[in-house]
Amino acid sequence: MIIGVDEVGTGALAGPICVGAAIAPNDVPNWNLGVRDSKKMSRESREAACIRMKALGVKTAVGWSSSAEVDTYGMRISLQMAASRAIERVCRQIDPAEPISLLIDGNWDFNIKGAFTVVKGDATVPVISAASVVAKVARDKLMIALSKKYPAYGWEKGVGYGTEQHLRKLYSVGPCVHHRVSTRTLQAYLLQEKEKYLEEAFSIKPV
Repeated sequence: MIIGVDEVGTGALAGPICVGAAIAPNDVPNWNLGVRDSKKMSRESREAACIRMKALGVKTAVGWSSSAEVDTYGMRISLQMAASRAIERVCRQIDPAEPISLLIDGNWDFNIKGAFTVVKGDATVPVISAASVVAKVARDKLMIALSKKYPAYGWEKGVGYGTEQHLRKLYSVGPCVHHRVSTRTLQAYLLQEKEKYLEEAFSIKPV
């Protein structure tokens, strides 16, 4: 049994990391699901692909690592946790005695035994493409939902990445609880605010 694994959200400034895992049933011919690298598909085509996969019996799951976990543990460990959660969830849907192999996009091996990495696998290996699409759809839906609570950042379009609107609002209104304050951009913001505070503090003349 081959499980495809891919992540989305590692380059975002806000929101969780999401790792997708996918297993195709043996009777799906040639993985004719209309999936490819999720970044090259429209939102509508990704959502339609998820519907097709479900109808064909493709088993999928996602695992998450929150922005707080990224700040606390760093990117690599957070990815490992999200991947382990996704793989554990998708494996609940199959016979536990079934031997499995993992095909993981890129060069993140997550320190998981039996895992093989495939550079650009989301564009060349259908089972990885399926995992990529599942993760992208799940994370986008979450960020769009969060945008209704935090409308200033434009997450309904930028889904937490460093878009112009997101950065402008970040610098004008500051970060929220879903921002990854460990990222370089946000560290620069926090430093800027610290310098601003010190400047204002030292400009106050004693009475």
